Amino acid sequence: MKSSSNERPKGQSSPKQNQGLNNYALKDKLNHIEDKDQYEEQELDVSQTQDLTINSSPEKYLEQGKFNEKQILRKREKYFKFLFWFLSILLVFYPVAKEIIFYRLKDVIIFSYSQTESHSTSQYTQRVLCKILTNQETSSFCKSYTVADVIDLAWAIAPLYSCRGGIDEKLYNLHKNFIAYLSGYGIPSIQIEAIKLNSNQEYQIARPNREPYEMQSYIHNCSYMRENLLNMAVHKLNLPWEYIMWIDGHQILEDPLWIFKAIVLAEKNAAVQLFTFTRRLNPYNTSAHTQRGFVSASLHDLFEGFNTLDYGNAYIMRREIYQKIGYILDDCLANDCDVTFDKALDPSYKWTLDKWFPNYSYSLSEWLNRTIPIFNGSRAYLKNDIYHFHHQSGAFPFFEIHKVFEWSGFNRTRDLERDENFAIYVKNSTIAQFMENCVKQVSSAREYEK
Repeated sequence: MKSSSNERPKGQSSPKQNQGLNNYALKDKLNHIEDKDQYEEQELDVSQTQDLTINSSPEKYLEQGKFNEKQILRKREKYFKFLFWFLSILLVFYPVAKEIIFYRLKDVIIFSYSQTESHSTSQYTQRVLCKILTNQETSSFCKSYTVADVIDLAWAIAPLYSCRGGIDEKLYNLHKNFIAYLSGYGIPSIQIEAIKLNSNQEYQIARPNREPYEMQSYIHNCSYMRENLLNMAVHKLNLPWEYIMWIDGHQILEDPLWIFKAIVLAEKNAAVQLFTFTRRLNPYNTSAHTQRGFVSASLHDLFEGFNTLDYGNAYIMRREIYQKIGYILDDCLANDCDVTFDKALDPSYKWTLDKWFPNYSYSLSEWLNRTIPIFNGSRAYLKNDIYHFHHQSGAFPFFEIHKVFEWSGFNRTRDLERDENFAIYVKNSTIAQFMENCVKQVSSAREYEK
């Protein structure tokens, strides 16, 4: 039988089947291409990973320009150029750089404190040094860096005198030790020694022709003349000075940095008491009677009684203030010039002279009225203790001499005079004799020394 035209040979697929096969083959081929692409991508990833691994070597970095040697050299060149110019500028401006970087920093570390005002110490240090060492005729540049550079302009005056002629060897030895103690700091000192006029006394400390370091003077009357010797020394001082200190020579200050702090405080205050407490030692130096310094008590309102305070003892003042007031009050022959000086610093202080000795108190008004506006309440003290060594000195007859002044109608202008050395003496012979007898009677039990 013949097959019809629609019949397919055995084994031959129909067109639909061929189309399906073709579609299947195409799909399979596409899948194969996809797999190949993925494989190539995988190969590419591996290749890139291999490249990265290879590139991690310095040679590959240099080839790709990511870490080339030229860039390294260029950076080093810039660095050395910067270092060269920096060092050049530093060498040219070395003094200024040295002051700013080192010395001012040291001043801030050492002196960064304030006792009466919250100011940084370094700014006052700059004012001190530039003011002192600048020569306006040649240069306006401050040539000093630390407070230590101006210690030789801070003079200490240590008065020493004997009213009755005897010598207390311990007192004089203490005085010699104190001068050596000041010399260790580089502080110049004036040793002014006074002996009784027309007596057989001899000078024990001060030698002739040694001014201004050693000065000789005379006592006209037996009186308290510590401040008078201070003014005499200042008036004879013919060397440069910026600060003046008056300190008894039988003492020592506890704080080893006291002079540095004193100079800084003196620049911003009219007067500075060099201690907070005085420790008065007994003959064996085993115990102490303590007194608070007047300025410390004044600033903190700690007045507890007349005998609990140390009114003078040790002060520092800068030159401008001293020259404005003319002189430290020194004609208080009854040992109250220190109290009057403190009254000028703090006019609110209620002292006993008005009540006990009104005539004498009134005679002080001229000096007080002139100096109070100059001081203007400006005062400070060091947080420091001062140790007062025991010596054989009689108690000064404070009240007795005041009574003599009241009874005799004492008048400063009429009864006092100064000699050519600025030393004070009593013109009124009656008052002078009363004073002489009073001192002898009160201190007759032991030698009177000051």
